[in-house]
Amino acid sequence: MRGMGAALALLCAGAACAVTITATPSLEEVQVGQPFDVALEVSGGQTARFPDLPEGDFKLINLAVDGLGATYTVAAFALGEVEFPALSVAVDGDLYDSPPVPIKVVPITAPGDQPRPLRPVPAVRPRPEFYLMLVAALAAGAGAAIVAARLLRCVARGISGECGEEALLSPLDEALAALRALKEGGISQDDLFMRLSAALRRFLRRQIGVDAPQMTSGEVIGACSGDVAEEALEVLAEILAACDLAEFALYRFSAADISTALDSAERLVREIAAEDEA
Repeated sequence: MRGMGAALALLCAGAACAVTITATPSLEEVQVGQPFDVALEVSGGQTARFPDLPEGDFKLINLAVDGLGATYTVAAFALGEVEFPALSVAVDGDLYDSPPVPIKVVPITAPGDQPRPLRPVPAVRPRPEFYLMLVAALAAGAGAAIVAARLLRCVARGISGECGEEALLSPLDEALAALRALKEGGISQDDLFMRLSAALRRFLRRQIGVDAPQMTSGEVIGACSGDVAEEALEVLAEILAACDLAEFALYRFSAADISTALDSAERLVREIAAEDEA
């Protein structure tokens, strides 16, 4: 229930209320892509089974179950008043719906900044094939110059046959080179964030084997949760959310926002590479 920090469902059998489920968010206002928890607690039952979170405005990062309680760690990828959905919890073999929880989701801003208005999101979405082509083109663009230079060095050294993956830069070096190119500027903000997203997704695929270029941002966070530390996962979620805002919501970021995002991305790839190789 908004204002009380928790939502409560009273589920009655006959004249007596036998089962109660509370849903308590750790935050009632979050930035888009910011991980937070929603805790469900069951009273009046002996056993409880908690379902996975269905696809929607919230992306599940982790689900921790402890007896009659469960903590859903999630991130929201929509703006405004967004509702964490009611979930069907099995209590002593019977299904009961938990209460929905309203959450306010705001744009990402730097300290002291005021949220800048969003442009209207276009009503018509491209076909799915467009996104596949876009991801492939961005991934190719982010590393094309690096790969071409490496191939030329292969030819110059007289290496016969094809240059394999081992002849390319390491995942970390390739990502750092792409980020350095973005820091040099000279491209539009839309292109910058698209290339940033593509560079991070290619790095994740090469470094930890997550097929990030083929996933939504929420799916990337979920797929990386077992291989990336929690703090790094939060940073990754924030950067990908910013990229999504720039690409799909036509959000305009300040120069300070862009610099912060690129610096954070550089620290992120270094940390993930170091952790993966440890």
